[in-house]
Amino acid sequence: MHTGERGRAHYAVLLVLLLLPCLLFPGALPGSRVVSADDHLSVHHLQRTAEGPGGQVYNHQLSDPAVQLRPLRDRIRDSWRQGRAPLWNPDILAGAPLLADGLSAACYPPVLFELLLPDATAQDLRVWLHLVLAGVGAAMLAWLLGASAAGGLVAGAVAMLSAFPVCRLLHPHAWVYAWTPWLAWALLRVARGRGGALPVALTWAAMLLAGHPQTAVHGGLFAGLLGLATLRGRRVWGAALLGLALGSLLAAPALLPFAEQLARSVTVHVRTGNRLPVEALLTLVWPDPFGHPARGDWQGVGAHLESNLHVGVVALGLALYGLRQRAGRWWMGGAALALAVALGLPLLFFVPANHARLGGMAGLAIAVAAGLALPRRRWAWALVVLLVAELLWARRSDQGTIPPESFRAPVASWALDLQAMQGPGRISGLGWAIQPDTGMLAGLRDVRGYELPVSLETERLMAALDPALVRPWFPVARLRSSNRALLAFSAVRYLGVVAADEAAVASVGDLVEISGLDAPLRIFELDPGAPRAWLAFAAEGSGGQEQALRSIEDAQQARRRPPVVVQGQPSPRLAQLLAGSGELPIQPVEIDEPWAERQELAVSLTRPGLLVVADAWAPGWRATVDGVAAPLLQVAGSFRGVALAPGEHQVVFTYRPRGWVVGLWLGALGLLGLLLVPVVRSWGHRRRRDGN
Repeated sequence: MHTGERGRAHYAVLLVLLLLPCLLFPGALPGSRVVSADDHLSVHHLQRTAEGPGGQVYNHQLSDPAVQLRPLRDRIRDSWRQGRAPLWNPDILAGAPLLADGLSAACYPPVLFELLLPDATAQDLRVWLHLVLAGVGAAMLAWLLGASAAGGLVAGAVAMLSAFPVCRLLHPHAWVYAWTPWLAWALLRVARGRGGALPVALTWAAMLLAGHPQTAVHGGLFAGLLGLATLRGRRVWGAALLGLALGSLLAAPALLPFAEQLARSVTVHVRTGNRLPVEALLTLVWPDPFGHPARGDWQGVGAHLESNLHVGVVALGLALYGLRQRAGRWWMGGAALALAVALGLPLLFFVPANHARLGGMAGLAIAVAAGLALPRRRWAWALVVLLVAELLWARRSDQGTIPPESFRAPVASWALDLQAMQGPGRISGLGWAIQPDTGMLAGLRDVRGYELPVSLETERLMAALDPALVRPWFPVARLRSSNRALLAFSAVRYLGVVAADEAAVASVGDLVEISGLDAPLRIFELDPGAPRAWLAFAAEGSGGQEQALRSIEDAQQARRRPPVVVQGQPSPRLAQLLAGSGELPIQPVEIDEPWAERQELAVSLTRPGLLVVADAWAPGWRATVDGVAAPLLQVAGSFRGVALAPGEHQVVFTYRPRGWVVGLWLGALGLLGLLLVPVVRSWGHRRRRDGN
């Protein structure tokens, strides 16, 4: 094939890869329908009334994008629209770091499409973009390795339409996955002297920002092993390492807060140690041998989207055919190794990640192997057509599309009524009532939350509320004598209970039920006047958080004499409060919150007092009193407080974690490095040319 013909064939392949998502989602890409899991909200408490069960769910295993990730990203979008970084989320776990959660991808540009586009358009564009990124990236990698034009289409189609990216399409896993072949391509170009550090930096930064650190570890291993096999010479290694370093610096504003939170968490281990069931290997060749949740016949072990490895009969057959060549043996060896670790080989035991998901990287390796193995014959295009048809047919049921009126449908009126009743306080549910992250869509602030990683302080608080401690959802099963006072102390004013949850209903039997709400739940008053901020005029010293939490047996008494974690010698002002009797009534204080990371409180007191804000304590919070920095106290080990002298004061709490501050400087350094790389490279070329 002549050079011109080969170029036209490559462009034709790229055009096909751009159009394949439209065949997978007809009527949505493009069209009026939206690729979304918002149908899960139609059966959620927030969009239902007392009369009906709500809508129907297409794939019941795809709830997270709607009930967890969408509320987080809505808050992120609103924060950026206000011109500020989304550092803190006040709506779950009595407050939690937002940028540092590792899942919300707060600094990833495609998450912010809604800033420029209508919501439905932004959603579909994100779906199309990541499918195309995965497909075109795999095709470019295969071509660089020597595949034919048709072989590139094979690699791209398998990388785009295999089970891992399509099943996870609305999750950040697929976003990280989509950049993995590009990082491998960039490293291979460096190894062959065709590229420099810039593409490596940009692709690695995109992987780190895309919102799923565990998949970034796996993608880094995929590309890194290719780099180890191909990089030769100090100059080449220098360019590759420079690119990885610059990419890490660019991602530092999001990466460092996450690392800072991870260092204070034990919940990262909740999602480690998982294994693929051996029978999942059947899914490599046959789609859905154990049924499919969208069809209602799923009979497999675990979750469909976790254990589905499908790449198709044609792709796997081509990859096995390629074993007769050295390159094919290397790529299939890598796929086999990834599958072995996913099945339980403890090769990466020291890396805290869910290695069962390495099946996605195995599928990507098989995609490249199949592309390289495709025979260079005209009839090979028939195999390509058969492969694409097989993949489109196999993955047709994984994701649903919904009409635009069902996308971002409004919450029920009763939820807005409850939000108004909540005021500055909080609500909670017992069991699975009002799933906490989803409650954010109605402005409901919850003491519970679904979050990873969770700080040790937050985990101790949740363990005090329910010792069962079901991570990472942290439900509170029922109201007990041991958690009633702590819930009220945490500013929880109302409790939601599912009527069918007999144990939960029995536990709230002495509470007043709210009537007149057209809700699918029963709503009870726990402490309708519970303040979220107040002045106390005495304090009780505590040696640690767990002891402080256990000491809260009566909410009113605990508010009058809050337990404060004392480490070392208390300050004179705190010592005065510790000597108080706790008999004086508290003084509620209004909180002015111009944004989530800033709270302003005006107080007036005639004697020394302790200002308590029943919001989560975290290292990034700082307090100033009349513009002067003041020590931030851990009230009950979980909440914030500051000791005050008599007089009128303006108290300001601000959240600015050290990881964000350092990350901004490092990000600026990375950006400067990106600008300097082409300048230095051009200068080096000119110097070598002049030397010759």
